[in-house]
Amino acid sequence: MENKTKTLIIFPFLLIVTLALAARSIPFKRDLSSVEKQILQFSPTDLMISEKPVEYSNRDVKSLLDFSAADLERDSSVDHNSDSNTVDRNMNLSLIIINDDNRMAIIEDTPVKEGDIIADMKIVKIERNRVLVKNRTAKWIYVD
Repeated sequence: MENKTKTLIIFPFLLIVTLALAARSIPFKRDLSSVEKQILQFSPTDLMISEKPVEYSNRDVKSLLDFSAADLERDSSVDHNSDSNTVDRNMNLSLIIINDDNRMAIIEDTPVKEGDIIADMKIVKIERNRVLVKNRTAKWIYVD
């Protein structure tokens, strides 16, 4: 064999031996602290994850929108239980805020309250997870 080939074969072994000797000279702490022992005993099956309950605020909604009692009156001209009520998936309802008698939603990136008109549709009723809008027919829009 050539010297170059012998060197290529022997070099990795010499490198391993050299690194092993160098590692022995580095002082490592052999005992674990109590915190380190607790970390090693951790098991994800020991976790108890509980769901946080929904909290509703009783404080007044602070908003640039004006919520007056006249704006929050229910529109009696709409039959809320009618079979003609359908789901409108075309309008994007992204947020609903209900606080005491104040109700607000964000539809198509526009803040609205009951009685407002958006896209030729009147906001009739705002509930916890849906909004009733009306033009010729009444339609429910659900939060995305």
